[in-house]
Amino acid sequence: MNHQRIGHHVTRGAHTVTALVLLILVGTSIFGQQPVAPSPWGVADQRGAANRITPTKVREAKDLIKQGTIYQLGHVYESGMPLFGTRHYSLRIPHPFRPAGRNEMVYHDEIISGELGQVGTQFDGLGHIGIGDTFYNGNRRMDFAQPEGLTRLGVENAG
Repeated sequence: MNHQRIGHHVTRGAHTVTALVLLILVGTSIFGQQPVAPSPWGVADQRGAANRITPTKVREAKDLIKQGTIYQLGHVYESGMPLFGTRHYSLRIPHPFRPAGRNEMVYHDEIISGELGQVGTQFDGLGHIGIGDTFYNGNRRMDFAQPEGLTRLGVENAG
């Protein structure tokens, strides 16, 4: 092969590699960001699938019950409860104070140390998990997540 033909093959190969890299990058950026589907219950919806729990569905569900078994779904916040990662939880009840007043009232205080998220029983709203900056029904984190809590998509909308 002469130098001109070799140069042509190298240039052609470089163009092919460049095109493949661009295709991969564009494909990753387009297909890697999955859009959050809009709610079938409208743009103001904060309940999600809980919208399907209607009086009619509750009546239909009662017919599915074959036994009267009750399952405990919650866990009491206590020593030894399930903890995620390195989280901790500690509850202490200090010794009661001396009786006070004519009626000798006594009481207990509580001291709690630890994280409450991913500890024991947890019930999350639709604002708990998102994709990038987008959460349920297209809500953006900056529009509803405040240091004091969520202004939308909280558990108060579940019922």
